[in-house]
Amino acid sequence: MDSLNSNKPNLDLGATNPLEVSPSENRDNNNTNQKKEALPRFLVVKRKEGDFSKISPFLIEKALNGICGPTKMTKKTKEGLLLETVSPRQAKKILTMTKLCDIEVEVIPHKTLNNSKGIIYCPDLLNCTVEEIQEELANQGVISVSRIKTKRDGELKDTPNHILTFNSPILPKNVKVAFYSLNVRLYIPAPLRCFRCQHFGHTSMRCEKPQVCVCGEPIHTGKPCTPPIKCVNCEGSHSTRSKECPVYKQEAAIQEIKIKENLSYPEAKKKVIIPTPKINVSYSKAATSHPPVPPTVNTEELIKNLIPHLIEAIKSQLNIPFAVPQVKPPISKRVRTYSSDVDSVSESASNSQETKGKKKKSRGWPKGKPRKTTSLEKDIDNPGTTTLSDTNIENISEMDADPIEEPPDLDKEFY
Repeated sequence: MDSLNSNKPNLDLGATNPLEVSPSENRDNNNTNQKKEALPRFLVVKRKEGDFSKISPFLIEKALNGICGPTKMTKKTKEGLLLETVSPRQAKKILTMTKLCDIEVEVIPHKTLNNSKGIIYCPDLLNCTVEEIQEELANQGVISVSRIKTKRDGELKDTPNHILTFNSPILPKNVKVAFYSLNVRLYIPAPLRCFRCQHFGHTSMRCEKPQVCVCGEPIHTGKPCTPPIKCVNCEGSHSTRSKECPVYKQEAAIQEIKIKENLSYPEAKKKVIIPTPKINVSYSKAATSHPPVPPTVNTEELIKNLIPHLIEAIKSQLNIPFAVPQVKPPISKRVRTYSSDVDSVSESASNSQETKGKKKKSRGWPKGKPRKTTSLEKDIDNPGTTTLSDTNIENISEMDADPIEEPPDLDKEFY
């Protein structure tokens, strides 16, 4: 029995278990859950004391070119110098910079320009927490996740739309969520409106204006809004929260350009609004003021009022005597007749056809036929015997003299 047992193969069930994962596979799974780090493209160089307003731009450019080479974009801002790097290698060099033009500086990534936001739609993600989604998508560059909510029956409810923030200014086209491949749409936020003064472009935390209700009246807590409602932005007869407000549409266009072209709010606003110069108006006042909205016009009443005036104008125009233009009689042209010429041409054509039908006669005497001489020709050849005076040519009989053939008329033969 011992010999039989010794001949059995030693089977290691644990090694052949398909459900057991090897250590190398564990390392791969851990790597997939690691965060995808990316070097920032937009950097801000700050002075530790003061700013760069009194430093020559030529000196700054030469110092930057000596440290990291030419950048894609350099701009002075309130915070310091905004730099757009060409490559991750250049960004790494700038991040390690501590001095610029013998001035102590600090380099930090820009707060918003290095990120991008997109929206994904997945109803199955409602069964997961926001923290779980962020942790699972960290390897794809997702640094934050928020869920869009909507108000129904006075309560905020979650929707399948989720806002993903990526650590790159370039938004990916799709993202892999478990076994789903979801398209990523560009997220354009709603216009920023202050809940204190109801104006756009800032928040209530920095607002010092008096508090105003959305109906345009001073704040009235616990009391309903009474008509007439007036918008504080365009002075129209609608609420400040209305999306039909022309100022709201203008701010929405600014936000769209700001996100799509990766610009700051003032730069995007300059592209949308082209201010016209006004006399005795400062630039700050012109920038903060909003253009007035033209009042709504009832087109039906306008047409009814214009029709009688149009009828009177047409009648007055019809009563004006018009000068009748005098038309000269047309000049008759002489018609030339070509009857005689046509007749002559037709006759010549008919004659030419007749001559073509006849056979042509040969010239001179026929070949091989001897020519006969007459008695008259003999007398002429022998003047000794007879003379022309002695003989009467008219009395020569036809029997005595042979007929003389006339030469053919060449004109009639060939023409």
